[in-house]
Amino acid sequence: MPPLKGQELVRRIADRGPEAVYLIHGRERWFADRALQLLKDHLFGGPGGDAARSVNYDVFAGRETKAEALATAARTMPMFAQRRLVVVRQAEKVTAGEWKAFSTYFDDPIDTTTLLVDWGERKPDGRSRWVKSVGKHGVIAECKPLYDNEVPSFLRFLGGRCGKELTPAAASFLGQTVGSDLHALSDAVQRLALFVGDAPRIDEADVEAAVATTKAHEVWDLTDAVAAKDLTAALTVLGRVRAQGAEAPQLLFHLHRTVRQLWLAKEALAAGATDRRALGQALGVHPFVASKVADASRRFALEGLGDALIAVADAEVATRSGGLKGPGKDWWVMEALVTRLCGGPGA
Repeated sequence: MPPLKGQELVRRIADRGPEAVYLIHGRERWFADRALQLLKDHLFGGPGGDAARSVNYDVFAGRETKAEALATAARTMPMFAQRRLVVVRQAEKVTAGEWKAFSTYFDDPIDTTTLLVDWGERKPDGRSRWVKSVGKHGVIAECKPLYDNEVPSFLRFLGGRCGKELTPAAASFLGQTVGSDLHALSDAVQRLALFVGDAPRIDEADVEAAVATTKAHEVWDLTDAVAAKDLTAALTVLGRVRAQGAEAPQLLFHLHRTVRQLWLAKEALAAGATDRRALGQALGVHPFVASKVADASRRFALEGLGDALIAVADAEVATRSGGLKGPGKDWWVMEALVTRLCGGPGA
């Protein structure tokens, strides 16, 4: 079976229920988190679920994982449930020797156990015998972040899971308003489902009423601070989003898109596009979003936006290079970027 995308994985579990083996990897952790939650719901969500979970759910982590203990957990018969659930977190840190010792399990996995191997962000070596076995007898999924053009489809999928139909226009508007962070998008769809109540459909007006006017864009806080050349405020925002669990590459993506939209809005205003509809056409976004971008663009000089695009591009290259080491290297890059954008030392 070829590897599934993250959305395909979630849909497959929701539709088919638990299978014998899953090997998950990729940067978009929402898919991995959601897949695990769906498996728990399927296996332990009914009456007596807590008791069943207490004796049928085992979690292993990283280098502490030993092949013998993992095999024992996977081969143990379930009690008070149809299946056991065994999860290996940080599986990429399990030693090669332990995986080799356990690898024969994947040739004939137990049908009363669901084994979820979470390989983190890295991609496992597809040449490994055990990975090939998973491909034959289980499910491999690569959980990549969504591209912008994939977000509306994802939102309609989420709406369907909540029993609501998101109109194409509403899905597009919601994606432009919230961004591509899947945790934020999932939360927004759930709030919209509550907002519309018994209505079967979510439309643009619902998004504007319930989400667009109240959504706090941290990236706008950051660009506001940069526009004011307020380094202290910009670094404060940066620290806040980091504490909230944001990832530097994700923030760079949104920052790059925001600066580019500000540039396009600046050019559109100079060309005489002043009403929301014309601005929306020029920027390729919903008129509501275009109006907010245009208002923000008035605080920037066109030359400064060009310099900002170059600075963000340099930061994107730096996060992908091997020059910096350590778990906080991406945030060192972000701090240097913010300092540069605010005209601080080294700008």
